[in-house]
Amino acid sequence: MRKLLWGIARLGWLLSYGTLSLLLLIGGEWLWGMLAGVFGAFSLVTSYGRWSWPVSLNFLVLLSVAGLVALTRSAWGALLSVVVGLLAWDIELFVRRLEPFAEIPPLIVRAHLTRLGLIAL
Repeated sequence: MRKLLWGIARLGWLLSYGTLSLLLLIGGEWLWGMLAGVFGAFSLVTSYGRWSWPVSLNFLVLLSVAGLVALTRSAWGALLSVVVGLLAWDIELFVRRLEPFAEIPPLIVRAHLTRLGLIAL
């Protein structure tokens, strides 16, 4: 279960930063698009580390880049990437909080993902 949750979190980071980077690159904002790609790679690399503070930094940078995309390209694309980034941020911190436990009860995971799905809607 833990590997699945980590995979969902990492896929969320990849999709959110990838969408923003692609929208910026299509719009001709090469520098900002490449910077979004670098921060996307940074978010994937830091998800394999021990510290949890880069997770919040990744989300704050995502919000900033999404604001730039909303101003220059697509507000809907920025909103979608922020929602997916919020899901990735929450799932990654949830898995990090459960790391001391040997076995994660499926009922706790189901309850958390249900609440998270309702918030995302």
